[in-house]
Amino acid sequence: CVVIGRHQNPFAEANVSRLMERGITLARRNSGGGAVYHDRGNLNCTFFTPRERYNRKYNLNIVTRALFREWAIKSEINERDDIVIKNKKISGTAAKLGRPNAYHHCTILASANKLHLGESLVKEPANYISRATASVPSPIRNLVDVNRNVNVPQLLSAVGYEYLRTAAMALEDGGSTQLMKQRGFQLVNPTERWFPGIEELRASYSSWDWVIGKTLKFLVEKELELKGDNSGMKLKLSVDVEAGLMSKIAIQLPQSDQMVPVVTPLQGKAYNEQN
Repeated sequence: CVVIGRHQNPFAEANVSRLMERGITLARRNSGGGAVYHDRGNLNCTFFTPRERYNRKYNLNIVTRALFREWAIKSEINERDDIVIKNKKISGTAAKLGRPNAYHHCTILASANKLHLGESLVKEPANYISRATASVPSPIRNLVDVNRNVNVPQLLSAVGYEYLRTAAMALEDGGSTQLMKQRGFQLVNPTERWFPGIEELRASYSSWDWVIGKTLKFLVEKELELKGDNSGMKLKLSVDVEAGLMSKIAIQLPQSDQMVPVVTPLQGKAYNEQN
């Protein structure tokens, strides 16, 4: 699946129509940050804390310590709070700061399909103009490219135990003494039986109104090449989109600076790359 940040434009981050054709789910999370591709080779970690205890660096250091303890992999945290190995990104960060609680989550690229990742985050050749948050492209690396023994189940366990052996108020390794004070960690099942109301939340966050309809107002401009006797000449198509619906459509004729409004049944319809 492709997951975009709360304030992003999905059409500026990926080709939404192509994702649907390929059966790749598009989701919008409630936190900020950029677009990410998720598959079974990408682990997502979320740290829930009271607002006053929110500390990205603390959380990310737990991950970097787990990587070194388990596989002797040396990684760094850069100025964007990405975890990198030799300037290639293995983890990106996003957060939601509320009251009284906050959460910070990060991805960890273990063995993600980099070909699918790259193909999924390519938008159509059009100009999108909006106030939406744009992703910052970065070179990436899988952990298996550094150590072929890395796998997601072991990574999950390594991060979990590093969390348990880290003191609650300071980034200190409490070792086996700290571990003995804990009750371990438990894998949970995100079902209605375990978490009543989760299906209603799932339906809300997978709805068109949330994924597409929450997109900030934007303008998309495309160039259309004329065929036949006018081959080589181009029109400029301009479409205003509000809440995911096309509100104004206009064209700019060749050798003209004027935009001409177009009356069409497409007004009021949902925007996508194919219409």
